[in-house]
Amino acid sequence: MAAVFWAFIVLLGGLAASCLWRRFGGCGVGWGALRMLAGELLAMLAVAAIWCVETPLRRLTRPFTRPSLAPSGGRPVIFVHGFMLTPWSMGLLARRVRRAGHGPVLFLDYRPALGAIDGFAGQLARLLTRVAPDGPVDIVAHSMGGLIAARCMGDHPGRVRRLVAVGTPFHGTVAPGPAISRSIPQMRPDSGFLRETLMAAGFAGHGGVTCILSRADRVVVPYPTARLEWAANVELDGLGHNALLFSGRVAQAVCAALAEKKGRHPECG
Repeated sequence: MAAVFWAFIVLLGGLAASCLWRRFGGCGVGWGALRMLAGELLAMLAVAAIWCVETPLRRLTRPFTRPSLAPSGGRPVIFVHGFMLTPWSMGLLARRVRRAGHGPVLFLDYRPALGAIDGFAGQLARLLTRVAPDGPVDIVAHSMGGLIAARCMGDHPGRVRRLVAVGTPFHGTVAPGPAISRSIPQMRPDSGFLRETLMAAGFAGHGGVTCILSRADRVVVPYPTARLEWAANVELDGLGHNALLFSGRVAQAVCAALAEKKGRHPECG
């Protein structure tokens, strides 16, 4: 079994390297581009390993399982993962956030993986009701997870204090891949779903939204589609889409956004 697992990881690594080389080819072949490529490849391998380990375990649990990293009496911080990933793909980022004093830290385990974003938003709304029936929560989301959170905020105003969206294609992406799920067409630039979500009164102009994006993101293409004109936007260099999950710079920005005063937790990262 272990041999099969590692063979799968090696094969996936080769495919990922080939894909990344094609996508990052326009960046030039200098050391900076090679470091960026290597970082994104390692991040993709880490995410793949997490997926291989966690997916069989998820079959033994019911949806909405909420593992917590050391409970506390603070405001809940819910982590919402991206397309075809698993909750623990955000585990390192969540641990850094928890270590900085935020939390309790919780995860949305939405299912089925190939479902629609609005359906996932309904699952998030039910989780909000369970963990914080009397007050707003904070959300940290990666990629499609930010769209899930945005849709939930539009449908249920007042339930979210702060949203930190990491690499979220708010205005769509031209590189979402083939439509193997109901959510992929919803993430295309011409999507009516995106227009409706961004215009919802509970989300548009919300004062607690921070967008963290990377100029080197080759999944959210072009990268400015991860910006919101009315939100706080943090632009970084040299990080691929999956590498955002493991970056100390991203963790710093997330902690600053969650804090009452930005920069309150410089030790996060």
